[in-house]
Amino acid sequence: MESRRSAADDRVDVPAVSSSPLGSGRDTRKLILLDGSHLVALAAGFALGVHLLPILTAPPAPPAPTREAAVATAGEAAYTVRYVRMAAVASLRSRVTRAKHSRSPSILR
Repeated sequence: MESRRSAADDRVDVPAVSSSPLGSGRDTRKLILLDGSHLVALAAGFALGVHLLPILTAPPAPPAPTREAAVATAGEAAYTVRYVRMAAVASLRSRVTRAKHSRSPSILR
C-alpha cells in the first residue's frame, strides 16, 4: 500500500508577519503599558532616593552634654551681629513708591 501525500502535508505553519514595526495593536498596547510601568517605577525610585538618601547618610547627633553646653554658652558669643537697613535701599524704595503713585513713568526724578 502506497500512502498518498497531499499538498496540505507539505505546508508549514509560519506566524504572520506584521507590517508595523511594533507588531499588532495588542503588542503595541503591551509595549506602552510596559514602558509606562517602568517609567513609574523609575520615578518612584528617584523620589524615594531623593528623600531617603539624606536621612541614611546623616551623621549621628552630638551627645546630650555637648548640646547642653552649646545652649548654655550661646549668650557668651565672641561676636554679635546687628542688621541695619542701608540708606541707599531705603532711598530707592521711597523713589519706587513715589513713582507708583505719581503720573510720571520715570522712577528716578
